[in-house]
Amino acid sequence: MVVIPFKHKGSDLEEDDEILTQPNKKFKSESASSNTVTRLGAPSDNKLGILPTYVVDLDEAGIKHVVDFTFLDGYYEPTISFLHENSRTWAGRLAVSNFTGMITTVSLNISQRRQPIIWSASKLPHNSRHIVALPAPAGGVVVVSSNALIYRNHEQKCALKLNEYAIAAGDGGNRFDTAGDIICFDTVHPVRLEGYQMLFSLVTGESYIMGVQLDTDGNTIKALTLDLVDVKLSPSGGFASIMCRVGDSYLFLGSRLGDSSLVKMIKRSKEVDDEGDVSEHGQSNGVENGSSSQGADPVKQEVNDSLPSAPVKSEAEPSSKEEDSSEDELYGNDAPKPAGGPEMKEENSDSDDDLYGGAPTTDAAPTREATTVKAEQAPAMNAEVEMDDEDAAMYLGLNPRNAANGLSKEGMPDGFYRFELCDTLTNIGPIGDFSLCSHRSSMDEVKKDSVELVTASGGLQYGKLGVLQRSLNPVVMTAVPLPDAQAVWTVFGPTAKAADEDMEEDGNEEEEQSAGMHAYMVISQGNDKGTIVLKGRELEEFDEDEQVDFEVDAKTVCVGNIFGNQRIVQVTPWNVYVLNGPRKEQELPVVAGNGLQIVAAYIRDPYIALILQDGRLNLLVGDASSMQVNYVSHEIHNITAACFFLDPIPDGEANDDPQQRDVMLAAAPRNGHFQLYTLPSLELVYDAADFVLAPPLLVEERSGAVALDPADLPEVPFILDMCIEPIPFPHKKECDADILCLVAITSSADILLYKSFEFCETQQMTALEAEKQEEDAKKAVRKWSKLRFKKVNHEIMLRGEEVFDDFFVDELELEDPTREATLKTLRTSRLMPLGGAGGLEGVLIAARQPAVVLFGRGLPRIHPWKLDRGEGVRSAARFNNLQCKDGIVCIADKGRDRAKGVLKICNIPEGISGDTPWPLRTKHVGMTVHHVAFHAATGCHVLVVSSQQEIEDERKPEGTLEGAIPPLTEEKYEVQLRAPYSMELLDSYEFDFANGEKALCLQVVHLKNTRVKDSLLPFVAVGTGFQNGESETSRATGRIYVFEVTTVVGEEGYEGRTSFKIKKIFTSADIQDIKAPVSALCQLEGYLLVAQGPNPGMIGGSKLYVYEWVDEKLVGRAFFDAHLYITTLKTVKFFIVFGDIRHSVHLLRWREDIRMLQLLAKDALPLSVYAAEFVVMGSNFGLLASDEQKNVQVFVFNPNSPEYRRQQLICRADLHVGSHINKFIRWPLPFRPTLGVRTAAHYTTLDGGIGAIIPIPEQSYRRLLALQNLLVTAMPHYAGLNPRSWRLYKPAMCMKRRYAKNFLDGNLLGRYLHLDLALQMQLSSALNQTREAILGDLYELLMSTMIT
Repeated sequence: MVVIPFKHKGSDLEEDDEILTQPNKKFKSESASSNTVTRLGAPSDNKLGILPTYVVDLDEAGIKHVVDFTFLDGYYEPTISFLHENSRTWAGRLAVSNFTGMITTVSLNISQRRQPIIWSASKLPHNSRHIVALPAPAGGVVVVSSNALIYRNHEQKCALKLNEYAIAAGDGGNRFDTAGDIICFDTVHPVRLEGYQMLFSLVTGESYIMGVQLDTDGNTIKALTLDLVDVKLSPSGGFASIMCRVGDSYLFLGSRLGDSSLVKMIKRSKEVDDEGDVSEHGQSNGVENGSSSQGADPVKQEVNDSLPSAPVKSEAEPSSKEEDSSEDELYGNDAPKPAGGPEMKEENSDSDDDLYGGAPTTDAAPTREATTVKAEQAPAMNAEVEMDDEDAAMYLGLNPRNAANGLSKEGMPDGFYRFELCDTLTNIGPIGDFSLCSHRSSMDEVKKDSVELVTASGGLQYGKLGVLQRSLNPVVMTAVPLPDAQAVWTVFGPTAKAADEDMEEDGNEEEEQSAGMHAYMVISQGNDKGTIVLKGRELEEFDEDEQVDFEVDAKTVCVGNIFGNQRIVQVTPWNVYVLNGPRKEQELPVVAGNGLQIVAAYIRDPYIALILQDGRLNLLVGDASSMQVNYVSHEIHNITAACFFLDPIPDGEANDDPQQRDVMLAAAPRNGHFQLYTLPSLELVYDAADFVLAPPLLVEERSGAVALDPADLPEVPFILDMCIEPIPFPHKKECDADILCLVAITSSADILLYKSFEFCETQQMTALEAEKQEEDAKKAVRKWSKLRFKKVNHEIMLRGEEVFDDFFVDELELEDPTREATLKTLRTSRLMPLGGAGGLEGVLIAARQPAVVLFGRGLPRIHPWKLDRGEGVRSAARFNNLQCKDGIVCIADKGRDRAKGVLKICNIPEGISGDTPWPLRTKHVGMTVHHVAFHAATGCHVLVVSSQQEIEDERKPEGTLEGAIPPLTEEKYEVQLRAPYSMELLDSYEFDFANGEKALCLQVVHLKNTRVKDSLLPFVAVGTGFQNGESETSRATGRIYVFEVTTVVGEEGYEGRTSFKIKKIFTSADIQDIKAPVSALCQLEGYLLVAQGPNPGMIGGSKLYVYEWVDEKLVGRAFFDAHLYITTLKTVKFFIVFGDIRHSVHLLRWREDIRMLQLLAKDALPLSVYAAEFVVMGSNFGLLASDEQKNVQVFVFNPNSPEYRRQQLICRADLHVGSHINKFIRWPLPFRPTLGVRTAAHYTTLDGGIGAIIPIPEQSYRRLLALQNLLVTAMPHYAGLNPRSWRLYKPAMCMKRRYAKNFLDGNLLGRYLHLDLALQMQLSSALNQTREAILGDLYELLMSTMIT
């Protein structure tokens, strides 16, 4: 045990205490060296209050095999209690040695480095897992075992048995009380609540609170209690693998099988009557009886110890201090205190019934009837006490058994705490199996050029299916060819206000507008074809007799609404038009001179910003009274991009109304800075340097930030477009600043993504700095100096080696890779805020490789946006219409030689979660999903699932304990057929549960049709096994099932649609059970390859059998003697690779002419293989294998190599992944004529990770390898850990070969994209390469591994 002594905040040691000022005085023998190593920057004296660490040998103290330990409360010196097991036992010796657990409590004498044992206890259950300390004055510890709770201190003990297993082998000298419910604490981890209470979470999802019963003195615990509480989580919220308190009022439940949850604990307050006085019965309970009931009933203690003199609020006006303090603990101590306004008073005036889910309210005030509670119903009370209904519920509603004592459970709280779900963290791990399939955006629509990944994750009742894609694929509802379309906008008409002129302009008008429909769609075309304006719900063109004043003969730069959506602004290269519907009201020409045109425009009510060809930015402001816009005399020069946004920092007062917030202007000048201006004065208040170089932090120059030096860059790019949007944050205080997301596109086609935060200055200011602060405050710029923007790293690229990869056809005609010519040509915004489209907030990036930034939980996440393969997006806009609710309209273009614009109206798919690293759609199954396979012919998914069912009496072991014990359960397996896209259950087939049949493998196979030559039939093959033991008379057997998915028309619930059923057409049990379990199977050139074994009666362990499908049955054709147990089996053409649990991988060849399996090579070294797969590159292939030590190896079979030994595979590459990989799936890569056919191996891990392994050409490998070696030393790493050491192969035993370091770490290479532009150029120069060449290799790497 390592002891690290340090001064506690509440300790009574003084600053000049001898043990702190001269810590080595008493430890001269161990600290004789004068060359003491101190922390960098630490003071010379020991003001930190940290003493030298030392090590304690626990074996010398008689403490072995420590299970858990905790610090005890109520002792002067640090005191630790250890839960350990000096003499271990196991299941076969429980009848002889059961109570092997021990407690040893030691006191740490820091000054003398001694550890005396002050008390100990023995004869604790062998399955004791946790020890939790209780607070003073009772003190002591509670030992948590699977079947009992035991309290111990130096002189007292008591216990509570959860089931009869606790005393099956004796009581160990403990007197056990009996809990009301029969439960088992197998995987729980307790968390301390207030007083003596502890909360437990069970595997079944139930939660219990442990309390105590105190003796009359209040210092002695005489009994433990356990009561059920209701913790309502989401359906996918799993049981807590670990729990943690967050402050005093929040609880985090971390789950491994389901979603983790954050819940709020609301404790019941003191009982008060309607007049605001403490109830008489509550006053007399503690005074007359003199009893204390801390822990089990903390509210009783509050009632019993309540004093009449204490000021108490009335029930109608309860204090909100507890609720507000809980918010402070979770989100900081600067939370605002609620004002005593009528709205806040009404919000916090909930009654106890509303808070705890009591009886339904009625119009009349409820009367409080007295209820008599006897002493045996309230153990802490020694006499009858008259109580009302609410107090009786408080005392008796905690335990469900008390409902039989005269009080109804209905309307009563489940405990003294109410738990409210606040938030969840989505979990897709552990991934037991997965499949790759064609993407479906609906039941009938299939996108064959798009792939999605379906995972089987979770377990027990928390099992679920997850559908993931790296990209966000919208559902296209309408597509209209418009070859010359370049930009699109949608605007509202003035009909909303005209419908009711008396409507209030603040709340009601905005609410109606937010639910309104867009009235016009404006489309700008190239090739001098002008502008198209469509109207109405059907998007029709105007009639010839209608008055239309939109400018349709020229291109349109920008269109938007102002004056509360009552006017429309259209900006063309020469004029600005203000329209009332289709009728023009005002026209303003460009005031520029020298024939300069408007090349970019931005609109935000009531401002309009115009950027001219020479880089000047002119501002127009609207007057709401006259409905006119006018130029502002100020202007800004050398601007390349700009945008409007709302002031994120409140001016001292809470103001969450967007209509009352000031509008700001963000601008990017040609020098690459980032600037903020106030409107309409255009006063510069924020200026951050080197924005275009993508620094890790944007800081205002006046804050003393050091700018990067772009002198070494050959050409400094510029900002092409930018957008600032607030990130929704549900728990943000009204006085807190908004969290802004800054998205920008540079001229080199790089995406810059930043997130804002407020910098808190903690250092003391000098007199000069204080004077400067006052001066800045007068200039109203001080608040902006606190604003910072932190770079959000991502790996989404818009281009590859050539910047032209992101250019459209008309841009390529400029022949300008630097895009300098773009500054003088018309350009529309490529960044569109989603604004809640499809329930998502974010920004859509229009590009040749479009992307979308989604806001979730305060963190921006960026994903590719995919319409069709190779299709880019020129422009996009929000579109809300009767035909498309909260949709998006975009101009798509996939033309490489000429423009091929298509107007597409899209919807974001329902049920998509953007708050995950990949867009995710889940389907709750409610059972453990063991295997999943995709049936391509029907689009259905086939699952193997299991649920826990109680074992029948005939199959229970002999001598099974009877009585109050948890039911003995076993997994019941079945095959399920799930519908395409929706994943709804269509059909199922149950296996032989009565005899314990378990499904071990599942595969969709294509077998030869003996009736029709050269045709394959799709079937679903399942292998099962029976766990009957290892003797000859009852050895394990297995079966092979063959299912067929059939089409059903007119199925109930699917009228007018096609449904599917699963039909069993063959089982080996019809002939004879197989002599061993079926562990793996796959198809082999139209045959079925099956791995069977092991079995004591089988010579050599497992076997491989080749079956042929003949006359609706399987006929054996060949076999091969394998080794111990085959875990994985894969084929490519006539080659076979299988992995053994102990004997590594083997490569076989199928000879159909002689019907024989021939061994080609194998790995001679022992290896526990989890998964194996082929990886193909051209005419060569390798064998992938993942093992028990979380490694991956690549083997090759090359008889011509000098390293080749007879029938031995050569290890060509090895890598440590860090997670268990249990499955690979081979998937083709995009075809390259120079590289030939290539395949990637996608995999998932038991930690919930997703990855891929791909082969790359030699030239790219050498370039990226040099970059990887440079990144190891050129950039800091997390926690200072070396990635080269982490990725080194970790063998299970001594290495008998050399390391094969031929793997590239994609995670490390991706961090090159996280660096700023200047550092990227420096690293590429150090490698004697260009930045474009490295970006091209990374782009190819990312696109090859991306599932889109």
